[in-house]
Amino acid sequence: MIRREVDHARCRAGAMLLALGCALLAGCASGGEEPTPPVTTPSTGASAAATLVVVGSGTTIAHLDSQDEIARWASQVLVVTPRSEEPRDSGGAPEVGRDVTVEVDEVIWTAADAITSLGEGQRSTFYEYPAYVQGEGDLVPAVEEGRSRLELGQPGVVFLADDVVDDEQAFTLLHVSALEEGQVSLAGAAGRVDISHLAQQVDAAALRVDRLTPHPGESLVQRLERYPVEE
Repeated sequence: MIRREVDHARCRAGAMLLALGCALLAGCASGGEEPTPPVTTPSTGASAAATLVVVGSGTTIAHLDSQDEIARWASQVLVVTPRSEEPRDSGGAPEVGRDVTVEVDEVIWTAADAITSLGEGQRSTFYEYPAYVQGEGDLVPAVEEGRSRLELGQPGVVFLADDVVDDEQAFTLLHVSALEEGQVSLAGAAGRVDISHLAQQVDAAALRVDRLTPHPGESLVQRLERYPVEE
């Protein structure tokens, strides 16, 4: 990874920490934390999908737009179906995050050095931001530019990284991609990618990229800080 890429990622990570705090880092898998009740209610049904708002920035550390970037950053790639959600109180901010609980439908790829992993049928909760914007009395569904949004009952593909949150080993949600007819779209790849081929492609990419290897007890931001930068 060249210096400008790492510096860009560090800037995004720093801004994210200042804005949200360590507990809200990009999207953390959690088991028992109780989210703060929202002050408004989400829009639902067809009208919500029709009014999806695309926002310019969120808490993304890395844009996983190619097999190389998946191999560099991710620990696991899964097909999941969201089962429930709980928006968080934004404290009056225009953009709102949510805790979304998903069920694992299929394990597409797991890194050989992954510390955390999920299996088929397991459930986990991730923090996703932004998930809504404040409307007039309602929360309007929102998504960060360049990624897809997890929708209740609809399978999607999630890209996860090992992380440490509140001194516990966890997953951080790096990226979400829509799943259409067994394929995902990666911005840096030519056309759509068949998920049945993705694991083999990512394994091949791992042979040519400098991976940010996770260490037990090390947060994603700490891993970024220790990663050597090419001059």
